Amino acid sequence: MRWSCRANLKWSCDIALEHIFETNDGQSAFEVRIYNQVVRELVKDNRHHEIFDDQWADGRCHGVFACSADEARSIVEQRYPVDEGFVVEAVDPRE
Repeated sequence: MRWSCRANLKWSCDIALEHIFETNDGQSAFEVRIYNQVVRELVKDNRHHEIFDDQWADGRCHGVFACSADEARSIVEQRYPVDEGFVVEAVDPRE
């Protein structure tokens, strides 16, 4: 069974995190840092995206339970698609 919920938490990132919970049967915790390239370009020009907050220009950390770093990346990319401007900057195991 897979489920997800969102809550504000802090791990080791400097900004508030949105933590995505997945079933953790034998899975490890990963921190995935993502940003939105479209928002980043708009903010540089002192403009705003019509949907996404300006904070997406700097990026956000998401906690994900997955069997591997590749699976963690895939989970986040499904939720935050590349074709909407999202870029996965890093996937790190959480110790």
